[in-house]
Formats: sequence, structure tokens, C-alpha cells
Amino acid sequence: MNHKWQFVELLVGWPGSVADGRVWNNSTLKANLGALLSNIPSVPVATRHPDGDQMHYEHVQAFILVDSAYPSTACTVPTFKTTECRNNRIIRKLNEKLSSIRYCIEQAFGICKGRFRLLQRPLECAKDDVSRATRLITAIFTLHNFLVDEDQDEDNLDDIVVSRGNSVDEEEEEEEEEEEEQEEQEQDFITRDILLRHMRWLLDE
Repeated sequence: MNHKWQFVELLVGWPGSVADGRVWNNSTLKANLGALLSNIPSVPVATRHPDGDQMHYEHVQAFILVDSAYPSTACTVPTFKTTECRNNRIIRKLNEKLSSIRYCIEQAFGICKGRFRLLQRPLECAKDDVSRATRLITAIFTLHNFLVDEDQDEDNLDDIVVSRGNSVDEEEEEEEEEEEEQEEQEQDFITRDILLRHMRWLLDE
């Protein structure tokens, strides 16, 4: 997803019952993510030196922002789970920033569902012909990207934004379903840890 509400990577055909982590692990985007981000320069952020109060800079490489169902690595930064935010002010503040940026993803789905109303109900053709449903979804997202490019008036986009429909309880339920699989994945927390140190430095100022 980019800042223009366009989908830049699409993987269609997995059953809805499959965990997000499994789909991600089998995606072309994950396989090529390091190479895709390597041409984007890193950004220095201020943090506090671990051996004292002196400020220094750490470099944050380009990354993609994902939800809490995905692993935290050098190239992917997930939002935090609700339980992680409750008892830590720094995590809560950083999560507010990350979540506000991810809001454009909800907007993009809202725009797409507003324009293509058949996405607001189960696709009947998927019961009999999965390949047809896959082609239909791919065509819809391709048209969505084209229409966003053609629409020069952002107010028109805002008028058709609709809610994606997941409640907080439903999201927490999905998080719990993903937790077991996520725990089995390798965690390195490189980039998100730097962002946490930067937020800690900001709040101490």
C-alpha cells in the first residue's frame, strides 16, 4: 500500500482460513523485500546512548509497516498488541504513531469497497470457480489503482470511504489466533527497537 491508497502488492487465491503469517511467508514480496528496500537510504534518528545520557544517532533502514500478526524484523515493523500497550507509556505512544500511519490502509479498503460494492458480501462465484474469483479480485484491484491515479480530486476519494467493518474485539480475536504461529517465527526486533529508543528519547525531552 502506498500513500495514494493504491495497492502495490497483491496475492490472491489463499483460503480465508489460512493465517496471515503463512501467506506472508509464501509471498513474493517477502522473498524480495530486502532487495526492494535496499535502494532507499536509511534515516538517522536520535536516541540516548545506552552508557549515559548523551544523545546519539541510530540509522533506521527502509521498512514496511504491518499489523501485529506479522513478525518484527529489520524490514517489517508491526504495530503492538493491545496487551503490550496497556502497561508501557512508550510503547503506547509509538503504537499511536504507527497505527495512525496504517490508517491509510483502512481508507484504501474503504475506497475500494465503496466503488465495488460486490466486495461487501461473499463472492458467490468462489464456491464453484476459485480461479474466476481470483481473476475478478485481481481485476478489481487493478481498476482501483487506475481510478485512484485518474482521480485528481482527493475529496472525491474521501466521499466514498466506508468502514472496513472489523471491531476491536474481532481484531483481538484474530491476534490471538495468529499468536501461536507468530511465536514460532524468528524475531529480531531490530527496526522497531530503534524506533522505541527514539520514542523514549522524545518523551524524556
